[in-house]
Order: sequence, then C-alpha cells, then structure tokens
Amino acid sequence: MNIRALVTLVVLASVLPSCLTQRNLDQPPPGVAARPEPRLEASRDKDADGRVIRERFLLVQQDEKPIAHGADVGWYSDGKKRFERRFAHDKPTGTWRTWHANGQLESEVEFGGPDKETTMRFWYQDGHLSAEGPARDGSRCGTWRFYRPDGTLREEGTYVDSQRDGVWSLREADGRELRLVYARGVIVERR
Repeated sequence: MNIRALVTLVVLASVLPSCLTQRNLDQPPPGVAARPEPRLEASRDKDADGRVIRERFLLVQQDEKPIAHGADVGWYSDGKKRFERRFAHDKPTGTWRTWHANGQLESEVEFGGPDKETTMRFWYQDGHLSAEGPARDGSRCGTWRFYRPDGTLREEGTYVDSQRDGVWSLREADGRELRLVYARGVIVERR
C-alpha cells in the first residue's frame, strides 16, 4: 500500500463515523429541553348562579399568552344565544353574529380577509333592518345606509377604513335633508 492510499484511509476512517450518525433535526440538540406542542383548551365563564355564559377555545403555548383559536360563543343568563364567532390564531374568521336579548338577530358580519368584500348588517329588536353596508374583514367601507325603525332611510354615506368620509345625507322624519361632509370621521362642512 502506498502512502497516499494510507492517508486517504485514515481520513475516511475519521470522517465516516460522523457522516453515518443520524440526528432528528426536528428535535432540539442534546442538553436543550424540547418545547411542548401548543394545546387547545376550552375556557368557560359562568354567571353568579353557575350557568355557563361563555365558552371559547384558546391555543396555549408554554411561556406565551394564550390566543383565541376556534369557537367563541356567549349566552344570556336565560340561555338564549348572545353571540357566536370564530378565531384562527387570534384573527377573526368566518361569520360573526350577535343577538338581542329577545332572541332577534342583532348583527352579522363575515371575516374573509382584507381582499374579500362582504355585507355587514344590523337589526332592531323587532327585526327591522337598522343599517347595512359593505365591509372588508370587519372594517366598514363603501356606501352605508341607516334606517329608522319604520324602515325609512335616515342617513346614507361612505366609509373609508370604518370612518365616515365624503358627503353624507341625513333625512329628517319630516322630509328635510341635511348634508354633512366628513374627512376621516370629522365633520368639515354642513350644507
């Protein structure tokens, strides 16, 4: 055996054992504690009489603040549903609804991301529509209309990032009309 072959054999003998060992790269290195997987926990709030008035799910990770993840439902003390909503890693998702104490639907909004425009609606306790307009992920945008309990139009105008912006028409019950000009939620002119 020549000297060059001997040197190659010595080098390979020292390198091969380290190449042949396997280590799970998903596991922490030796001496470092593994971080436990986050777990989903149900949280229930009760009233003074012990009735559950809210149930929500939280994603709990060691050494971190729990975050909302999953259903969040609330009830009035008489057992009627008060609200239902969902979260995905602390962000609102899906359709959110609230109800008046008499059981009538009060509001409905869909969360689908900032690029998806949906319609947000609100109702009076008797079921008549009180307001409606477009929204993006819960933020009011575009033209909104507000109604009186008798169904007549009370006011109309546009929202930008949930703030009144531009010309708004307000109609009095007697038919008179007032126009207000808003700039980012502040009245800048009356007409």
